[in-house]
Amino acid sequence: MWSHVLKRKNNWVAIIFVFALIKMTIFVPFGAKTLTDDGQNFTAAARLLSGQLPYKNFQSFFSPLSDIFTLTALRLTNFSIIGTRIFYALIASGLFPILYVLTKRLSNFYTAMLITSMILLADIRIDLLFFQTMFLASFWWITRRKIGKASLAITIGSLWRWELAITWIVSILVMLLIKKKTTDSIKFMVLPVIVNSLIIGVLYKFQLLNWGWFDLQAGILAKNIYAINWISKQILFTFPKDLSNEYSFSMGWWYICGLVVLGSWIWRNRQSIFHHPILVGLLTQVGISMLYLKSQNDLGHVLKGGLSLFILLAPAIAKRKMFLPWAGMFLIIQLAFSIWHLAINNTKINLFKGGPIWLPSQYISGTTIPSADMVVKAVQFLRQALANQPVFTVPHLSLLYFLADRHNPTMYDNLLSGYLLPEYGEKKVISDLNSVQYIVYDVTNGPNRLPMQNYYSQIHEYIMTNFVVVDQTGPWLLMQRKKI
Repeated sequence: MWSHVLKRKNNWVAIIFVFALIKMTIFVPFGAKTLTDDGQNFTAAARLLSGQLPYKNFQSFFSPLSDIFTLTALRLTNFSIIGTRIFYALIASGLFPILYVLTKRLSNFYTAMLITSMILLADIRIDLLFFQTMFLASFWWITRRKIGKASLAITIGSLWRWELAITWIVSILVMLLIKKKTTDSIKFMVLPVIVNSLIIGVLYKFQLLNWGWFDLQAGILAKNIYAINWISKQILFTFPKDLSNEYSFSMGWWYICGLVVLGSWIWRNRQSIFHHPILVGLLTQVGISMLYLKSQNDLGHVLKGGLSLFILLAPAIAKRKMFLPWAGMFLIIQLAFSIWHLAINNTKINLFKGGPIWLPSQYISGTTIPSADMVVKAVQFLRQALANQPVFTVPHLSLLYFLADRHNPTMYDNLLSGYLLPEYGEKKVISDLNSVQYIVYDVTNGPNRLPMQNYYSQIHEYIMTNFVVVDQTGPWLLMQRKKI
């Protein structure tokens, strides 16, 4: 009976969906995503709840739906961090059945299961990839000539993440143009262009966006294009040093190995591969994603920007003689790192806001992964400020605002590379800090893993001149304004 059930494609799709949801639900209580990504999401949602508006009152690089979606999830789950992550997981679970059917179309059942399992068992919180469900669904529907569904999916995805939507839109258009489906290309683009143009127009009309914001986006794009040296410098020098820092050993090296395997396969099949529109579309997305990965080599960015590479590995490895031994080894390694991820986050903290999360018992030296004691101590320090008194965390500790239930007087919850306009941006931040009495400052882990003073020297000098260190936890300085 069971063999008959498992042979049916739809049953495997359902099994993969359920397994993905179970795996993500198990993982959601563990880790704080280096306080940066979670912090940006949750703190932005809290700002929305207080009546602030994105782009005008606080900086957001995401599309409008992203912050609204997080706020909706928080309210539905009574402001629970774990509940919100499970909300993400419900959508992210749909990514893996689509991944399975697409890779199976390009290879076979066993290879499709390997690629799907490889990503599903990745040693991070996969729920943060929920927006990829829409992008991959759009690509899949295009291959089946369901233009309306594909257009709707890419439109919804673009309302979550503009920059990633562009990479998939370009790859889909390339695929359609190769197939000489010009009419389908036009039909596909109508909805996302109209919806996003209306949104940007409305935001600009009500002065939520300004030309400074567009200049900032253009500057970041230029920086990403310049950072194409990621291939040469990051793989040869930075990547090997950072593998253990962000739980990215297995998938990080897989990405490097994947580039080698894929490049070899493309070279061997160079005469025929460009006659396959699906493969060319995926290759286009891989090429563009190199710009997105830029100098960030953690596992989260590898999967956000490089998902297409793992799909392309399916036809590249499907007929290899060593497929089964390699598959077994990869899955064992990936499962081991997933278990290690659970084991290292072994200390529960239950702060006033957000519900319980589990963090490492000790700070991992040289990383941006905080220990439970560091987070608790920093939150307690920030709570010395009155409820209506602003605090400041820098450069990328924004989850502390949410956990401490205190607000940031500046527009920027994280100060990463490229976030501030030169000169004007730093001066504006400094002027907004006049009423701040308490600061948590990570002096070692700034933008691109360099001290913040390398990027924002004026802010660094202002903090060190006007604040005094009263305590320290890990590399974080707990600072209070000097008494005059």
